[in-house]
Amino acid sequence: MRVQWLCVLLVVVGIGVPRPTAAQAERLTGCCIGGDLRTDAESGGRLERFTLEFRDAAGTPRAQIDFRTARAADTPAATRVVDVIVSELVAADQHLDLSIVIDGTLTAQAGRIVGRRSVASTMTLEELQRLSNARSVVERALGVELEFSAMQLQMLHTVAERWADAAAK
Repeated sequence: MRVQWLCVLLVVVGIGVPRPTAAQAERLTGCCIGGDLRTDAESGGRLERFTLEFRDAAGTPRAQIDFRTARAADTPAATRVVDVIVSELVAADQHLDLSIVIDGTLTAQAGRIVGRRSVASTMTLEELQRLSNARSVVERALGVELEFSAMQLQMLHTVAERWADAAAK
């Protein structure tokens, strides 16, 4: 009898208590794909980057995800890990106002961003392949949800397979 009352009390008390919910993060959908391959002329090492861009409803770039892998020149196979870097893109960064005054003369400068708010993690090539084989991927980072487009997933799959093949050699 005592256990039954305790259960009833817990149910009655629990009914009127609002449950905390996670704040809904803004969802940005992937739109653009890019990448590059850099070779160090002195060491012969290679750094390859695959970039996904995410824009808001107004078409303003808001975030990007870089997948990066590297290979030293003296190593026949590529590394088996991938760095994943999520960066916040700020609208104000699109139009940089940079100038310098030299002896009283204003001179415009060509500015470029060298730092952003970013978060990085590392995953294995196997984890990247599993991610690239998914039908849908939403990464939550820096207060937003980044939903990969079908085109981005397809290209990520191609890149992941190429990187895995290079690591296997």
